Amino acid sequence: MNIIGSNNIFTNYIKTLVNDKYNIRSGYAYYDSLTHYYLGRYLREYKTDKNIDLTSMYNCYSSNMISNYRISTTHYIDGNGVLKYQGILNGISSDNAYDLVFIQVMPKDLFTLCFESDLPIVVGVASYNGTSFIDGRIDNLKYFSRTRTREPVTYEVPDYDVNQKDNAYRVDNLVLLIQIPKRCTKRIILIGDHTDLSEHINTFEGDNADDRVLVDIDAFYKEGRSVAFLDELIPYLLGYVITEHDEIYQNILRIQKLMSSYTLSKTYKDQYRLDYTEGELDSNMITWLKEFQKKHISKYNDTGRVNKDIEELLIRGGSVDA
Repeated sequence: MNIIGSNNIFTNYIKTLVNDKYNIRSGYAYYDSLTHYYLGRYLREYKTDKNIDLTSMYNCYSSNMISNYRISTTHYIDGNGVLKYQGILNGISSDNAYDLVFIQVMPKDLFTLCFESDLPIVVGVASYNGTSFIDGRIDNLKYFSRTRTREPVTYEVPDYDVNQKDNAYRVDNLVLLIQIPKRCTKRIILIGDHTDLSEHINTFEGDNADDRVLVDIDAFYKEGRSVAFLDELIPYLLGYVITEHDEIYQNILRIQKLMSSYTLSKTYKDQYRLDYTEGELDSNMITWLKEFQKKHISKYNDTGRVNKDIEELLIRGGSVDA
């Protein structure tokens, strides 16, 4: 898994973060697929624990390859007249045309697939223990004859009962198989539904309209390769972003004063005018910060929390004088 635009110090920080939290050791000095998987797991848990969604900055695609198998597909018309596909795994010695990639998944996981290919891409669920297939079946197979990053498609993992001991699709073996042409270099898989297009891609991560996040798909592709995550994620992992969980009271209070200052309205024609509790970043303020970012910085990955770019703009235009 290639990281573009990230230095070795931060790579080491991520490895230490996931190693300590999940008690794993990848055995590699570089950012590998195991570290990448656990970073995704960390971001999902962060979303649940902190109610801050950072998954739009993370590419689920992994470089885990299965070299000695290929998926062969057949199609049929079901009883309702719908075209269906099914596939089987065939052992091969080598494949110069396709990569067979796998990523670990959970039941009911929903992904958006953003690939750029004129050749078919096949996706399905299998049971794989890292060295061999537990069951030769490929479940919920989808066949895409042509894909475009600006025309993304979704894929949902079925709701398996992974706790049944006799079930081949147990949680520790559940993988998403993706058979993709080798020449396809744009390989982006996002968590959630990102298919609602608005210039780029819009995703709704909650029931509230304030939870919508606009994702810049192009940012995941640099120097002819797909990247593991966006640089915007780094300050969050390092704790350099002011959120409602900030333990330093003065940090939030200073932001509140800048947001509500009269000088800010003179500079940007923007000012937070609602009442607030000092030292608490509430939902109204988060909504205001999202709109402030969209108008003055970027419409992408707006979490409503205060990163360096937002803080600098607030300082430039606002005042902390009571």
